[in-house]
Amino acid sequence: MLSKEEEECEAHYQATTKRLEDGRFEVQLPLKADPRTNLAPSRTAIAAVIYIRILKHSEEPKARLLTAKTKVTPLAVQTIPRLELNSAVLLVKLMNQVKASVVSWIDTATHYWTDSTIVLSWLADHPARWKTYVANRVSEIHASSTPEQWHHVGTHENPADCATRGLTPAQLNEFGLWWNGPKILTSDTVSFPTMRCIEPMELEKRDTLLMLRAEEQDLVIDKFSNYTRLIRVVAYCRRLLPSSNGYQSCGYLTAEELRTARTACIKIAQTHSFLPEIQRLKKGQSIDSKSRIIQLRPFIDSCGILRVGGRLQNANNVNKHPIILDGKCNFTEIIVRHGHHKTLHRTSQLMLSTLRQEYWILNAQKMVKRCMHKSVTKVTRNHKLN
Repeated sequence: MLSKEEEECEAHYQATTKRLEDGRFEVQLPLKADPRTNLAPSRTAIAAVIYIRILKHSEEPKARLLTAKTKVTPLAVQTIPRLELNSAVLLVKLMNQVKASVVSWIDTATHYWTDSTIVLSWLADHPARWKTYVANRVSEIHASSTPEQWHHVGTHENPADCATRGLTPAQLNEFGLWWNGPKILTSDTVSFPTMRCIEPMELEKRDTLLMLRAEEQDLVIDKFSNYTRLIRVVAYCRRLLPSSNGYQSCGYLTAEELRTARTACIKIAQTHSFLPEIQRLKKGQSIDSKSRIIQLRPFIDSCGILRVGGRLQNANNVNKHPIILDGKCNFTEIIVRHGHHKTLHRTSQLMLSTLRQEYWILNAQKMVKRCMHKSVTKVTRNHKLN
């Protein structure tokens, strides 16, 4: 009992094979009856055809088949545009072989034709724009030709389709398109149509990652290493602001000016380190759950400074809401260094206790240890020099 597939194979064998009287078998090949009625691109083969155009005085132009080459498509399934691109590569290689065989034809005007507008659009652009498969073949074509040499031909006038779709011997003998090429080659003046492209061309386009580097604005808090000098410079600069009409333009700095300058420096440092959190809090929204300061329950006070919230509001301490600072900020390092001098270079625990009366510094212990290490190194170096 035969299966359904075996029955189909047996029926196909009987329909395409017959035994002759001399004992030989005659197998009917699956050729197309009329290739001009089937315009579907072939997935089994690619082809390239080269014609030579002959011009003589007082005679009409003639075109004759010079050479042709066919090739079986790869086993891996490829899209039709990729197969048509492989046909273009095959045509360029075949043309290079012809030029190498006939030295006198090296400077002869050469033009290439294809019926694929997608291939033409690939060739019109730089290979770096396309994915690797297409880019490699476009580069190979550009090495032997220019985009201006490529033109579009209609599918009905493309003789390469005869080789990929098949012709019977009787049809091939009378098929003028194969032997003489398209009619445009035998006309008195050959017009080369401009390259037709598909716009926008997204097929086989390489994904491009655009990276922009934003130059960070120089902050005034990053230009100083001394706390007192920074505060005083900022205070003097604020005297020049249009909104500072109430301040005196000359004379000594007042305590109020110094406090305002300190607040301005803190706000600059916090904006630089915690901008998303500040923006969300100003809008009355809760900060992101992945924020570094989510556990501190931060809030913004009346001066616009970010402070530690939570249950500390029930404390009796005057400085119960310390100011939040980032341990990686240069302004924080200046404050720690200033506190180190205020505590007369005592232990790290004393420094932490003093700093936490006003500030809550992220990774404070690491910052304090680094500051003390730099201070000890500096003192030791100066001692050796003396």
